[in-house]
Amino acid sequence: MKDSLKQWTQDLVQASNALERNTSDLKRRYFLKNIERFNQIASTIRGSRGSFGTGYPFYALSEELQGPIPVILEQIRYNDELIEYAENSKHDQWICEECLSRS
Repeated sequence: MKDSLKQWTQDLVQASNALERNTSDLKRRYFLKNIERFNQIASTIRGSRGSFGTGYPFYALSEELQGPIPVILEQIRYNDELIEYAENSKHDQWICEECLSRS
């Protein structure tokens, strides 16, 4: 049996919020590994002189890749809005953009 849109969204939001609130060393190592891999890939581009990351996780740590991992409250707020959307939706499952425009 398919989960309802409301239940699916609540489960998704719970998982996303738990990840956002996780400030463990394991998450820090995950970020560092992703940054290192990005830099490795960028270094294979001819003419590349470095990388400049403006998105997450690049801004999560200081320039020296140190400091506490911040909890992004805007992400939690957005996640909570998804629950509101699901609760107010007339649909019982997630539908595509085209279907939304026809309903």
